[in-house]
Amino acid sequence: MKIRSAFRKLGAGMAGTALVAGLLAVAVIRLRPTDPTLARILAGGGSLALLLILATGIVAGRELAARERVERGLKKLAMVDELTGLFNRRGFIEHAGGVLDLAGRMGRPAVLFFADVDGLKTINDRHGHAAGDLTLAGAARILQLTFRSSDVIARIGGDEFAVLALLDGRNGGDGILPRLRKNVEFWNGRWGQAFAVSLSVGTVAIDASVDRLEEVLARADKDLYEKKGFRGVVTA
Repeated sequence: MKIRSAFRKLGAGMAGTALVAGLLAVAVIRLRPTDPTLARILAGGGSLALLLILATGIVAGRELAARERVERGLKKLAMVDELTGLFNRRGFIEHAGGVLDLAGRMGRPAVLFFADVDGLKTINDRHGHAAGDLTLAGAARILQLTFRSSDVIARIGGDEFAVLALLDGRNGGDGILPRLRKNVEFWNGRWGQAFAVSLSVGTVAIDASVDRLEEVLARADKDLYEKKGFRGVVTA
């Protein structure tokens, strides 16, 4: 809105300057036969006005473009979790809503995965918050390895993550949880920390034509906590 307002003000200012230049041009034409000296003076003023329009347009256009880039960048940052680089809850809601709309129009099935990191408080208490942050970053990377770039992956708060995945209809998403488990094992074996990344996962199938995102999140959260208490990736 601020960008549009600035463009409107710039347009109004340039239109006013253009009007002055136009009036000067008319005056030059009328005065040239009777007062050539004054006509030349006015012609110089008109040329100056036109140069002013051009210079103002170039400078203001660059400034407005830079401001628009900054505002787009700030909006993007407001939807990204700083620690993991994934979407935050706000970013997830905005992007997942668009994906669900697309799924509904295409008639494609979708699944919401709701996960949390097991024992994060214990890791923080025993190894420090830097270790807890490393665990969260690791969980984020595991999810990125497991899901496609077109899926919406987010850390929606604390130790909780959500992923909205569209299914291609070939296997109904049956291979996702085994792949997630394999990536968890790979990650823990690769780094060999004193603490392991462990995830509990709840899943909910989505009918994109009728389901609302917040309701699906609540159902996935319930499914997850009904399965809590198990170590490692919990299958649906």
